[in-house]
Amino acid sequence: MHEGLGIVLASQGKLDEAVDEFRASLRLRPISAGAHNNLGMALVSQGKLDAAIDEFHQALALQPEFAEARRNLTTALQRRQRRTKTDTR
Repeated sequence: MHEGLGIVLASQGKLDEAVDEFRASLRLRPISAGAHNNLGMALVSQGKLDAAIDEFHQALALQPEFAEARRNLTTALQRRQRRTKTDTR
């Protein structure tokens, strides 16, 4: 229930509320790789790349073959690297 609501809220751009719902989902079912991935995506949208990367790692620890989480992790790592390069200029 919480995860589905989080997806709807994220699609509406209500990211703070979506993050809260994904976290509520994970409190009830901490082994949900999908919820970790969805939380990671919401955090990326908020610009919280380090926290998002942690969530993608957790998703992959639970489900190593989760291709979407692996793609999201790669994208977040690339964004963080670009941000770091931009910040050091």
